[in-house]
This record gives sequence, C-alpha cells and structure tokens, in this order.
Amino acid sequence: MIATAGVSALVFAIRKSSGFATFMTPAHVAPLALVPVIESELVAIQVKDALADRFGEFTVGATRHALAALASYTLERGKRLAVTDLARLASERLATAIILPLLNPLLSSLTLTEIATLLTALGGDYVQLTSADGRRPRITNTPAERALVNRLQALGVVSSIKEDAGVLKINMRKG
Repeated sequence: MIATAGVSALVFAIRKSSGFATFMTPAHVAPLALVPVIESELVAIQVKDALADRFGEFTVGATRHALAALASYTLERGKRLAVTDLARLASERLATAIILPLLNPLLSSLTLTEIATLLTALGGDYVQLTSADGRRPRITNTPAERALVNRLQALGVVSSIKEDAGVLKINMRKG
C-alpha cells in the first residue's frame, strides 16, 4: 500500500507540474495511487480525464476498488471505454450501475456475440438475455437496462418487453 506521504507527494507533484497529463505514464501514477488521485480535489481535471482516456493502460494490476473509482469517474465525465475495458469490468463483477451506462454509447455498434460475452461476464439474470431460448428474465428498469434490452430486441433475441413496477419483464424469442 502506498504510504499517505507518498500519495500526498504525488498529488503535490501533479499539481505543480504543468502538462503532467501529457507525459504521465503508469510509472508516475501506479494502480495503487489511482483512487487518491481520482478523489483528490487538488488534481486537475485534465489529469483525471487523461487517466480515464487511457483506462486500460493505467489500470493494469489495479484493485477492484480502483477500477470502480476510475470507471465511475469516466461515467461522470461522459467518456467512453473500449469494449475490452468493459469486459474487464464485467469480469471483475463491478456494479451494473457503472458498467451498463458505459456500455450504452457502444450498443449500436456491437454484435450479439460481443454483447453476450459482456452479459455472461456480468452474470446473474443478464446471462439469460444472451440467447433465444424462450426464457422470461426480469431486470431492473433503468435507462441503461432499457437501452440494452431494446438493442437485444433489434438483434432478434428479445421478443417483447413489458414494464411493471420498476422491472422489465422480457420474453426471449424461442430458438
């Protein structure tokens, strides 16, 4: 674990260095320093944005907590992640409240196979959304889940969708 003084020194150095975002590497901002750097009010948005833009590069070896912190920041800033980064977040079982909104901007360009891979990694009821087998999964009705189910319907695996008390009741097509 990085000592408090180490993180303080890093934040100080980042603050004093103009253009830090343009030359920083994972050697400068190690995975263990991600959370304090993202959460620090003293670190410029340009640095945090650069970390988000280079998510895969700066999160090698990062803890689940650090992944969640940087993914949450990425979501808050309206930035996109690569599909490979989303797959990693899904395999780490990060909250769907983070992953699915990050997935939404990519949905229209993804194939059923790519979406199914992500949903399988998410686990739970999301696995049931991956094939036309006549099942009737239920998931929370949020804008992100709704967009996902609409895309699956456009891809031909979902037959119909009903909303009921904050839940999406989904009828999968029969194979």
